[in-house]
Amino acid sequence: MSTSNAAPDVRTALLVAYCVVGGSFAGWLAYSLTQQPLFPFQMENLVWTQWWLLTTCGDFWVLAFGFSTIVWFSEDNKLVAVLWILAVNLLGSSMGLLYLWLRVFRFGVGGLRMVGQEGDENSLLLGRQQ
Repeated sequence: MSTSNAAPDVRTALLVAYCVVGGSFAGWLAYSLTQQPLFPFQMENLVWTQWWLLTTCGDFWVLAFGFSTIVWFSEDNKLVAVLWILAVNLLGSSMGLLYLWLRVFRFGVGGLRMVGQEGDENSLLLGRQQ
């Protein structure tokens, strides 16, 4: 497979994955809201707290999946990317913010742009450059 054909295939796969994962979680969230309404909080109800703990964990991992793809495509060194992805998925959102902090510290706001997109006016994360 040539490089020019690989990018659209990866793009399509990512778009499908984002739709499937995001749509699945949206469906689960809607189902959760019908089975165990979020409000009023029922902290003394074990079934309610277990249900919402699992839903909250699922919500985090859906977001972490999307963030992990940004890390994967932002890092030239794939071992570094894997280590960051593991850190975010196992240790939580503080690792994601540490990753972003380090990118901005090292590269400035331009460090939030995708690798290989230096001349692209429609950066995924920054929008149009001023």
